[in-house]
Amino acid sequence: VGQTLGWNFNTLLLHKGDFALSCLLNAAWCGLFIGGTMLCVARGWPLASVGWAYAISYTLYGANYAAVSVRRYGSGVLSAGNARLAALCLGGLLAAYGVSRLDSGAASLAFLAAALSALGLLAARPDLLEAS
Repeated sequence: VGQTLGWNFNTLLLHKGDFALSCLLNAAWCGLFIGGTMLCVARGWPLASVGWAYAISYTLYGANYAAVSVRRYGSGVLSAGNARLAALCLGGLLAAYGVSRLDSGAASLAFLAAALSALGLLAARPDLLEAS
């Protein structure tokens, strides 16, 4: 979701002619991702840590683009349903990290099944994310 939000809002900024801001936000993401990867290597953490650095950097990338775009162009550029989806995915990311720390194959498979079921439900019923 972070990549999708970032890509869409980057396209918005480019369409509006905010090239310098787009470049600045992309540079901030690059710095965050490279810094996270270097931290993982310097600490001797396992390869899975680099995957988490990637996920975290893109989550912050999307959040940063969304926050800047909403502040610059108003709340109309981010629908309530997409904001709820982003919050739900952030919760899912935090839950996935917690499950990964359990170091249990059974827990990971159960979490994967639950996450895929939730995605299937949201694909079948996108109205669940809209305001009631």
